[in-house]
Amino acid sequence: ETVGLDLVVARQLAKLLMTSSGVLPKGLQGNDFVGFVDAFGQRVFEELDYESEVKNAQRFRDLYGDQDKLKVPIVYPTLTTRRVIVMEWIDGVKLTDQVAIRKLGFDPLDFISVGIECSMRQLLEHGFFHADPHPGNFFVTRSGELCVLDFGMMSEMPKDARLSVIQHIVHLVNQDWRGMANDYYQLGFLSRDIDVRPIAPKLQAFFEPRLEAATVSSINFTTIVDGLGDVIFKNYPFTVPPFYALVVRSLVNLEGLALSIDPNYRVLAAAYPYVARRILLDAELRSSLVELLFSGFPDSASSSAQAARFRWDRAANLLRESSKSTVAMPGSRPSEEGNLASGDTALLLDLASSLVEDEAFRRTLVSELATTADVMIADMIGGAMGRLVQGEESMREGGGEAMRRALGLRGEDQDRVSEVR
Repeated sequence: ETVGLDLVVARQLAKLLMTSSGVLPKGLQGNDFVGFVDAFGQRVFEELDYESEVKNAQRFRDLYGDQDKLKVPIVYPTLTTRRVIVMEWIDGVKLTDQVAIRKLGFDPLDFISVGIECSMRQLLEHGFFHADPHPGNFFVTRSGELCVLDFGMMSEMPKDARLSVIQHIVHLVNQDWRGMANDYYQLGFLSRDIDVRPIAPKLQAFFEPRLEAATVSSINFTTIVDGLGDVIFKNYPFTVPPFYALVVRSLVNLEGLALSIDPNYRVLAAAYPYVARRILLDAELRSSLVELLFSGFPDSASSSAQAARFRWDRAANLLRESSKSTVAMPGSRPSEEGNLASGDTALLLDLASSLVEDEAFRRTLVSELATTADVMIADMIGGAMGRLVQGEESMREGGGEAMRRALGLRGEDQDRVSEVR
């Protein structure tokens, strides 16, 4: 009753804020404060109902219990009431107890990586996620598994929001600031009547200096949140769907937990292998894959393919990073030996088939391969002619470079040769 009364008071205050939004800072105007309170209240009452928690635990186990080195306790619905929950006994130590974990013969950071990958599956694959991942809800078992506890506070992320988040990551990797700005429509942060064109240069000003000295995967999650705050929340009337508040809370808690163990830990670096695997193998993300691999990809088959360029470095990085993920994609079937690479064969064939069937992709790829072959051949001929005509001594003095230039190789072509090699 006390909790209910507190929520009623909070809801009335939220209504007051919404009806007098003119007194609020511009960035806070138009927010659904009542929705925030309702979402919070729903989670609080669900957390107090153990029968609901049992259903959450069963669903969580069904969705994520197959992940390697992840433990989801068994619950016993027939023995559970609204006030008493009965579940499997877990013998282990807290994830924050680094000394005890090392005494068991394990590295605490290995379990952080398991938790991060599981969180990515929750947020980006099924959308059903643990909204309260504080240190007390993670145990390391003596058999070397990360056990997740307490399923009272759960939430769901809609499918369109999950795909939009992945698209946003692609735009950040590509440094496509206009694309990032447009994503805020899809993410529900900004209404369609707001012109996002002025946002793009502000995003560029915030992220570009940070990306010059690091890759996207090495940036902290809090840096991205700070960027949203500096660029959008302080300057535009934004709205945040209630479930996003729980998503941010969940990710910030996980990052704080990781940093408490290793101050140099990078959550996005640990999460990127799963994201890369999704982009590479998920049929619903084909457009994101093409956008990531090609710069200047035409919008239609009738568009010119000459300006597009295949990013060999990104293709190599995507394959390298995705190979680090141990999670099977939806639709893949691991081999009898449990080899994910073999189990993903059907998805890789589907990927190749769908790309080849796309006319714009075919034309762009053929153009790119022809151009790349030209510069590679010119590079080899230029080097060979330099050795024949001017000798090895001249080669060390740049004779080969002169011959390459004579064959029409430009500086950007030399960069392409290095990239492909």
